[in-house]
Amino acid sequence: MKQLSWLILIMSTASLAISGCNQGVNDRVGYWRKVGADYNFDISGIVFLERKNDINTYLVCHDNKYPDEDRIGIITLALGAPPQYRPLRWPEDIEKPIDFESLAHINWNGDDTVYVAMTSRGWITSFVLDSSRTAVEVVYETQLPMSRMPGNLEGFAALRHEDRILTVWGDRGQDEIPGMIYWAWFDTETFEFDFLDSLEYSVPWPQRSEVRHISELKMDEAGVLYITAASEVSNDGPFQGACYIAGAFHFDDDEVHFSKNSKPVRIFAFEGYKVEAFDFVPGPHGGVIFGTDNENEGAYLYYYD
Repeated sequence: MKQLSWLILIMSTASLAISGCNQGVNDRVGYWRKVGADYNFDISGIVFLERKNDINTYLVCHDNKYPDEDRIGIITLALGAPPQYRPLRWPEDIEKPIDFESLAHINWNGDDTVYVAMTSRGWITSFVLDSSRTAVEVVYETQLPMSRMPGNLEGFAALRHEDRILTVWGDRGQDEIPGMIYWAWFDTETFEFDFLDSLEYSVPWPQRSEVRHISELKMDEAGVLYITAASEVSNDGPFQGACYIAGAFHFDDDEVHFSKNSKPVRIFAFEGYKVEAFDFVPGPHGGVIFGTDNENEGAYLYYYD
């Protein structure tokens, strides 16, 4: 019921979000905050960590590619204050993956949370944070099955259903080439995927060149699938971003079915921001957080409550 209430709420405010998201830093819908000055801070995935004393904390990943660049960081966001970013140390004995494009969390056994970062080529790194939240501790590394090659993956999500974990990931597509949604069961003991099915997915907006039909995806506890799309004309913009309700997963014993919306339901639209990350923020002061990969401009955060 909680997740259905969230869905009703976000649908009822959709027109306000779409029409008002560019009114400025003091608008009632939300506002953008700059995180970093250049591409090293670009956010390609985000996960809510906690809320304490009116301060929200988020885990983020970056699509950086060189050994001296950060891969994972923590951002704290307080009302009326600029975001505070802190990089996390990567294990010295493990090579840094190239081009993280998505970040998610898995309820490993119903209690423990393991974070999962996915590269554009489908390599999966699962990790936890050390007790001081200053470093990453890698649990395992593996690769996704059935990725369209030479595709470019941009979204990964996981949902626990009873004692099993459903994973969903997306290939971004481009312009006239639709994106692809894939899903599979995931075994936390063998770290293997049992591939189930896939389908094509396209969005009607953005309409400029270099449209990525999938730039990130998330599932809520009811199995509703949310997808962001984005476009960039160049590394200096202009940029556009949007968020859609793509459809919903439902379960019939071991079978998984996806009901795709015949017309994508757009609930957010942003001019000037290439949205590549988002997550839901739970609780009475919850909402949704968006992060951008605005290339040479750096990263921005937009919090809607």
